[in-house]
Amino acid sequence: MRGGFREFLLSAAVVGAGLAGLWVWPIVTDGGGAAVVTRIVEIYHKSNARLGPAMAVLTGPAQDALPPVLQPAADEPQAPAARIEPVRLAAAEPVVSAQCAATSPDIDAAVIGDRLQLRIFEASVLAGVAGTQGAEALTTDIVFERLDLSGSYDVTGTGAISLPAIGRVDVLGRSLPCIEAIVAKRVFELFRTASTVSAAHAARPPILVRGAVRSPGAHAHSPGLTVERVLAQAGATQAHDPASTVRMVALDSRRRELERARAGLELERMRLEAAMAGKELFPENALTATTVLLGADRVDSERAALAAETITQLMRQVHTAEHLRDLDARIEAAERQFEIAQTHFDYFDHRRQQQAEFLKSRTITEAHLDSTTIKAMQAEQVLLEKQEALLRLQTERHLAVNGAALADAQRQNALASELRNLTARSDALESEYQTLEAELDVLRDGGARLEVTIERQDGPESTRTIAASPATLVRPGDLVTVSPMMEGTKKSARLDVRNLPLPVRSAQSQ
Repeated sequence: MRGGFREFLLSAAVVGAGLAGLWVWPIVTDGGGAAVVTRIVEIYHKSNARLGPAMAVLTGPAQDALPPVLQPAADEPQAPAARIEPVRLAAAEPVVSAQCAATSPDIDAAVIGDRLQLRIFEASVLAGVAGTQGAEALTTDIVFERLDLSGSYDVTGTGAISLPAIGRVDVLGRSLPCIEAIVAKRVFELFRTASTVSAAHAARPPILVRGAVRSPGAHAHSPGLTVERVLAQAGATQAHDPASTVRMVALDSRRRELERARAGLELERMRLEAAMAGKELFPENALTATTVLLGADRVDSERAALAAETITQLMRQVHTAEHLRDLDARIEAAERQFEIAQTHFDYFDHRRQQQAEFLKSRTITEAHLDSTTIKAMQAEQVLLEKQEALLRLQTERHLAVNGAALADAQRQNALASELRNLTARSDALESEYQTLEAELDVLRDGGARLEVTIERQDGPESTRTIAASPATLVRPGDLVTVSPMMEGTKKSARLDVRNLPLPVRSAQSQ
């Protein structure tokens, strides 16, 4: 037991001597043995300055004196007290280029639907303690990743990403270097630390293709993708493509359906116009082509509907006319009764006035005057009743006239609304028919005339349309519309799809 403790003390002494040698050797090589003594004295003074008051309280004034060995010489200059500098140096604020204030036309600019992979690294600059030799050489950068801020973030419909503890950052239309600078500046403003940001695209929204292609829908985006490659990938219609024949058959069948639908809408329009005009029959010369397309049964059904509408309107008019005639007769009788009642009242009222004069001359008694007054009052009551009945009949006739006019106006309004809806449906069918005819013309001519437009979203609520050429670069999220070239379009906008490579189906289109 005693031998083991002795060996432990010996090992500890060897290790202590080695550490002391590592600390003393650089000082000896620079200034010799005197430098070692000076350094020890400095350390003693610093420790005494900090621990002296506490030691004085514990041990008394006798402990304030330095041991003779550590007392500095009288003629030896005293080293100034070293000032302790802050360990952490200030971080410089990141600078965002003025070009990042506007949207970038670069293909890697962020768009709505992007998913950005951000990695944020924080750099801490540490410095050595001032006053020591070689302190400048101890300055060190410590870099570590902020796992609480790094991650994948989606560009929302407002064009911003949402970072924890930082908030929303607008990145729509900004290139990856600008996004890195903007995020680094936001991190500095919040934490006052120097940060390095690495941004990359984790996922990009697909390209949407519609129109005269065999594989419309979503197609994956790749760097350097042009309109020519998009058409090759989506399968633009071509003369040597066997699918064009099948497409022509389908389009021709759809064209016949549209022709029948157009004829049906035209027949309904004629029925509505005839009903609004109060006519009972269609113009026969306008039904020839319609009868051929729709058949006689459909024409007869529309005729029956028009006849039913006309009969209903006629019956409503007859009923209104009979009701008004009845009211007119009742009003005429009420007016005669009112005139008779007025005559009775005038007679008794005049007689009452005469008897009032006779009473003054004592020709008649008061009983005769009272009897006449009662009869006058009764005649006045009958007059008022006849007047009220007359007014009631006149009001009923006025309401009947207004009700008939209102019903007719509502009927006309309903027919006009139905006609407007019919016109909108007819316009939509006509637009589809014209597009279909144009596509059929393209297929018949060998698929040589196509027009490509790109709808690109520049902001949350702003979209612009670009007339594309074969070499136009396509960005993620673009809506590519391939439509047949209409007559009169400039030749410079045409795309010769006969020279395109064979269609390449993407993984998403299969």
